[in-house]
Order: sequence, then structure tokens, then C-alpha cells
Amino acid sequence: VELSSEGSVEIRYTTNGRDPTKSSDKYTSSIQINGSTVLKAKAWDEHGNSSEIMEEVYFIKDAEGYYYRPEYDANLRASLEEGAYIFPSGSAEITLSANEETEVIRYTLDGSEVTEESTEYTDPITISTGTTILKARAWAKNGAISYQTINNKYIIYDHGTYITDNINADTIWDTSGSPYIVKRSTRVNINKKLTIKPGVEVILNQDSGLYDAGGYGYGQGKIEAIGTKEDPITIRSTGVGDYDLEWERPIGNIRAQNNSEFKYVAFENIKLFLYNSTVTNSIFDNSSLESFNSKIANNKFINFKRIERGDDREIRLGSNTIFSNNYLEIGSWVGRETWEMPFMIGIDGSNVLIERNEFVKGENYSDVRLFDIGYSWDSGQSYNNIDINKNNFNFTLPDNVLLIKNNSGMKVDMRNNYWGTSDESYIKTHIYDSNDDASLGKVYFEPYANSPLTFDLIYPNGHTLNGKSAIEFQWEPINGSGSDLSHYQLYINDELKADNVTTTNYNYSETLEDGNYTWYVKAVKNDGSSVGSNQHFSFTIDSTVDKVIAQPNGGTYIRPQAVSLSYPQKGAIIRYTLDGREPTESSAIYTGPIRIASKGITILKAKAWYNATSSDVMTEEY
Repeated sequence: VELSSEGSVEIRYTTNGRDPTKSSDKYTSSIQINGSTVLKAKAWDEHGNSSEIMEEVYFIKDAEGYYYRPEYDANLRASLEEGAYIFPSGSAEITLSANEETEVIRYTLDGSEVTEESTEYTDPITISTGTTILKARAWAKNGAISYQTINNKYIIYDHGTYITDNINADTIWDTSGSPYIVKRSTRVNINKKLTIKPGVEVILNQDSGLYDAGGYGYGQGKIEAIGTKEDPITIRSTGVGDYDLEWERPIGNIRAQNNSEFKYVAFENIKLFLYNSTVTNSIFDNSSLESFNSKIANNKFINFKRIERGDDREIRLGSNTIFSNNYLEIGSWVGRETWEMPFMIGIDGSNVLIERNEFVKGENYSDVRLFDIGYSWDSGQSYNNIDINKNNFNFTLPDNVLLIKNNSGMKVDMRNNYWGTSDESYIKTHIYDSNDDASLGKVYFEPYANSPLTFDLIYPNGHTLNGKSAIEFQWEPINGSGSDLSHYQLYINDELKADNVTTTNYNYSETLEDGNYTWYVKAVKNDGSSVGSNQHFSFTIDSTVDKVIAQPNGGTYIRPQAVSLSYPQKGAIIRYTLDGREPTESSAIYTGPIRIASKGITILKAKAWYNATSSDVMTEEY
């Protein structure tokens, strides 16, 4: 499109529907119109006199014959900002407005996109208790459509409590005051504690958060949110979650640093920062996590969000973090365009343990790197003791998508994982380390599992027990315990002996005859499906064994000996003497190998105590 005017003038123009000003683009050559556009232009002479505004609307069809719609500035607004509100009447009215260029406003209340077929706005909109997503858009008289849209999430209650001040005393939020709507950033002050009880709902309005006071290394406030499996706590923000690539919709923030604890909490659209704290048995939906010196276990992660604007990580694990038994569902990653593949877990420190987690593809899966050790743009950090073991990666990736990139200068232990395949060449292809760039650290991945890992048994394993006391069977939690685990079942010689076990140990008190036995455990999920332990272990019952066992046995030796003591019943307390006297309950407790170094004869006597009973005395002479 070419512009012209009589006389010696300066022409300035816009292509976004706004009126031109002296700061608008200056016309110097023909203007390329690539899509449906509202072109406006205005001329100024050397004395500052200006012309009327020229306006032309161009409708451009795409290859399939559809029109691109030109856009304009409608100054579209809603009278009620998005957020959570308490209206005793149970309803609220919302008025929509736009400028005089606007011919019609259309809207939806079910979260669907606004089209020319949507409801026309004529009178104030009434919304009732519950959650409503209002979307609206305006159309101009010349056919252009507003580039502004309304996309507001409203949560309306007829009861509840507004939180507008910092927490200056030990405080309890229980169901009598729920929901608690945090209207501004609220601080739990130093040495104060906020306790959130089961069943409570907490809403963080846009741009608000819940923080502890203070900083690293000195007294802070404490947050304790402990729900139950049957009655969890809900913490969410009012953001609709579908934020754009520039993250103009911040999510709610929680910062907890002083031995805070979150258990059985449903986080929705929340960024959680932990330091010296724990989160267990919880669900993260449309949320993100940062952690230092903390434990994250038995959680479920779905619909990830990146940590913050300009950061491509959804989970950041800093120094001294344990991340175990979590279930992570990889869906479509929401974030900005980036020059490098976005990644799900960024490891940014030493002493990080990632074990027994379950990674699966979600419904909207898109390719994403799972692990980034250090920053890709700042390689060479010296991070020590990074262990990523016994995890299940239950999918395979295209050749051009890495599973891990080790930007640190140190080794990373990734042994004993299941990589979705037993093809070693596939595993090597999806690791980027010192084999690809000599400046990077090495990733050790062998040995690796040939099939998905479930969980390991611990005790008893080949032990001989006397059967006179209860046997404490122990095992590890199932991989990805956040995936709706219901309970465990204990089997001895393929016979179900204990059902509905909710811990990873069980004291079996029924009498077992002398003989050899095998045992294993099944983990049962809420849908009724079950998976068995990785192993079947054995043990022996011998009722005649009722003494402490010394290794090595007594005898004549030419050099000092380190003698280990054991007793068939796990949990027994062993006490011993080295002067030939009978052990009593005040004798030394055995905690580790006993060094017998004196020349001559040493008489070692030992006795075990368990559940108010004691064993026979063992005597060995060295």
C-alpha cells in the first residue's frame, strides 16, 4: 500500500487500529499488508498543522479462503477484577465496557472461546457461587475485532474469611473459617506458626502469596499444612492457568523455609519454594516447585508450569534435596519459545538424590528434556553427589530429544534406571555428557534395568530367625508412590498373610514352624490393579537358635580381630562384656565391630534383649 498527500508533509501511520501520533511509524516507502489490517494515517506540515485521519480496512484471505480479522484497541474492561470473593448473597454482577468505536461485545461463561455466535452483552452479567471463567471480546463498527480479550476466573463463595494482614501470632486455619482468601501477600512472621487443618481451602488471589518471614540461616515463620488422604487441604490461586508466553498471568506463590511441612495438599496453579522443609503425599496441578535442603516424596505432578518468566524449568532441585517416589505425568509443556529444548527438572546444586520416581507420558505429551544438570548457558559448575537411581522412564524419545544433559563438570550417577527400553544404543543417544563435549561431566548409566522397576524388599533376606518374636518385614516404597497407592499386601510362601498394610513394614506375630520360607509384597492401587516387588526373598525359622552369633568365632589368632555380633531377631538390643562376666541390662550396647587386640586371652560374652525377653548367653574365647 502506498500513501500520498499534497504539499511537503510528513505522514505517520499505524496498522493496529490506533490513531496515529507524531511518534507513530513514519511513512517512507510502501507498506506491506500481510493479514487483515486496519490502516490509519495522518499528515503534518512544517508548521505542525495536521490532516484528518485516513482509515482503510484490508481483509486478506489465507490459502484456504478464510479471512484474517483486523484488530483494534477497544479498551475492553470488566467491572470486577478476577479473583476469589465472598458475597453473602451467593452472587455478583459484572459490567463490561468498551470505547465508542465498539459495536458489540460478546462473551462466554464456560471457558470456551468467544466467537461471533457467542452471547451478545446487553445487561450486567450475574455469576453465582462456584467457579466461573468469563471470556469476552469486542467487535468494531468497521468489522475489526479487539486485540484485548477478557479471560477472568472468578471463584464466588457465600461464606469464608478474607486474609488481609500478616500473621503475627500462632494461628490455626480450620474448616470453620474456610475458605481463606488471601487478598494480598501475607507473611508468617518470625518464630510464629500457621497451622492449616485437614479439609481447609486456601485461595491466593492474583499477585498474592503466603510467605514465611526472614531469610536463610535465621529464624523464620513456619507453615504446617497437614491434611489426610480422606480430607486433603486445597491451596490454589485464582489465575486461569492458560497464561501466555510472556507469563502475564502470575501464579500464587508460597515460600516455606523453617522446617515447614506440607502433607496431603492439592496445589493448583501454585509456585512452591522450599528450604529446610518437606512436601509429601500431595498433588501439583499446573504448578511448579523449587527446593533446597528439603524432601519431596510420594507426590503427583501433572500439567507442569515453568518456574518463572524467562526460566525454562518446571522443577528446580538445589543442594541437599531428596526427590523420591514421585509420580510425574509429562503433558504439554507451557512456556516461551526458546533457543534450546525446555527441560522439566533442573538440578542446581550438590548432594541431590532422585530415586524411585515414575515418569509417564500424559495425554498432551510433547517432547521435553527431563534433566538439566546446571545451566546449559553456564556449563562447568562443580556439583558433587548427584544420584539419579531406580527411576522408571516409561516412554521413549525421538533421537533429537535428550533425556539428560550434564552441564556440570562432575560425574552423575544414573545407574539402575529403566529407560523405557533395554537398547543400550538408545540410552547413549539420549545422554549428552563428556562423550559429546569434553568440558562436561560424565553420566554413568550402567548397569541399567531391562524392565520397569517396582520396589525392593529389605528384610529378612536369607536370615535365620528363631520365630519366638514377631518378624518385622521391611520393604521400600513403590516407585512413584504419588500414583494413587491404596495399600500393600504381604505374601509368605505365596499365601496372603497381611492385607491393607499402609506402611512399608509389617510386624508378623503368628507362629511359623521351623523350615524355609519365601516372601514378597504387592502394592495395590486405588483402581484395584497391583504390582509385585522386584524380588522374592527367603528366610529360615529355627527355634533352637537363641544366642548371639559372633563372626569370626573364638580361636587363636596372630593379629587383632574385629568381631561382629548379630542376633536372629531384628530390633534386638545386644549387650556384651570382655572380662568374662555375664552381660546385664547395664552392660555395653553393641553398635559395631568389637576390636580385640590385647595379647593373651579375651573372653567375649554377649546376650540379646527383645520385647522384655532375653536370649541365652553366648561365650567366645579369643
